[in-house]
Amino acid sequence: MREIKFRAWDWVEKQMCHVIVADFQDVKAKVFCRLPKSGTQGIIDTDHLMQYIGAKDKNGVEIYEGDVIRGKRKVNYVIRWSDAKCGFVADAADAVDLCKMFPELNQGTTVYYEVIGNIYANPELVESN
Repeated sequence: MREIKFRAWDWVEKQMCHVIVADFQDVKAKVFCRLPKSGTQGIIDTDHLMQYIGAKDKNGVEIYEGDVIRGKRKVNYVIRWSDAKCGFVADAADAVDLCKMFPELNQGTTVYYEVIGNIYANPELVESN
């Protein structure tokens, strides 16, 4: 069974926070996070909650929704949830690369990719040229 974990982007502090507890009772999730810059814990309101996909990259880094990964072909892919596929998918970050084959995401294939950033801290990785 895979581990279920979340992280959230804190727009105020411009940092990624690992979620300790999440409250999904309201329309907008409230999460209790550990804030890495200060080392404190706090509640942040977020609509940018990202789930761990259950796999790691070639460097052992956990892969989450919103991460940007890159393989040997130097194509950037954004990790997102697909209702149609009932799972996480990697979409080409640049419209020019949409014809490229998307990597299958599982424990065996993600070891060929590297997390190079995420869509919040590194928007330049997904902007079209």
